[in-house]
Amino acid sequence: MNKINEYIKKHTLLFFFIFTFLLSWLMFIIAMTLIPENELYRAPFITVGAFAPALVSSLLSRSQKKREQSTRKRRSAAFAVTWIIAFINILLFSLIIRNLAFDAILIMVTAFLALLPAFVLSSVYSKNKGVRDHLITLIKPKGSWEFYVLALTGIPAVLLLGAVITQMINGSIPDPMYSIQDAGWSMIFLMILLIFVSHLINSGGLAEEPGWRGFALKRMQMKISPLLAGIIIGFIWALWHIPVMMAQVQALGPIIVAAQVLQLGITFTWLYNRTQGSLLSVALLHASWNTGGSFIPRTQAFYIIMTMVMVIFVFSDRMWKRFSYKQGIFF
Repeated sequence: MNKINEYIKKHTLLFFFIFTFLLSWLMFIIAMTLIPENELYRAPFITVGAFAPALVSSLLSRSQKKREQSTRKRRSAAFAVTWIIAFINILLFSLIIRNLAFDAILIMVTAFLALLPAFVLSSVYSKNKGVRDHLITLIKPKGSWEFYVLALTGIPAVLLLGAVITQMINGSIPDPMYSIQDAGWSMIFLMILLIFVSHLINSGGLAEEPGWRGFALKRMQMKISPLLAGIIIGFIWALWHIPVMMAQVQALGPIIVAAQVLQLGITFTWLYNRTQGSLLSVALLHASWNTGGSFIPRTQAFYIIMTMVMVIFVFSDRMWKRFSYKQGIFF
């Protein structure tokens, strides 16, 4: 057993990808093939699969040092608070956004789904130092506050600019995922809030970023440049999504998908490094990307603007150059 542990520790990045893909794709394939028609019954499998990057990275981050005993109360409190917030968000999202029926099955599924974000976020107070160090920037962010504002507002601003430009040149704008045309201001605010929080703690942000950026990108940048690491992670990240996004990949076409991979991989890498490895910054950006795209369609103008922004990031930070780590801290 010790030899196996040593081998996994020596090749930790490889095993992160293997374990993450195995768990995620197993859950995704079960959900999409065995229960494709029932959204509620499918949700636990999809959610467990979505949380695989955070769960696997936390497991592989565990250190062999002596455990501490002083964080149990904090972890229990963090677990309870996060579970309540996640439960309320999932329930309201299911009722208001998804228009699901309020019944006992919905309550039970919601209660289970809320356990995953509660477990991950409360692990910030784990007795294991390796896990704490891995997740601590979720609650103790680094870097300047301006980058967090940019993470929240940058993508929606570019989406809106792309839509305006497309309309000015009489281009076609796709229908949004969620229409707010006939909704009042209070309902618009509630929809945006529910969808954003859902993407922040119940899926993309908290579920994925501890793994893709906090674990894989951090280790990959120790050996190669941020630019190359961001591109590689971007393509692996896109491949990971295939079982649940095959229809979208076919609809967009390979060129748009490749553009998204490059833009996301490099943009997330740039922000992660600019905030000194802060998981909160990239979790906010992830939620902002998903939420913004739910209300404002991604146009060709949007992809062109994002490409220009990406080029600016690359040259302003000289992302093709490797930078040195000092005790695991950026810059």
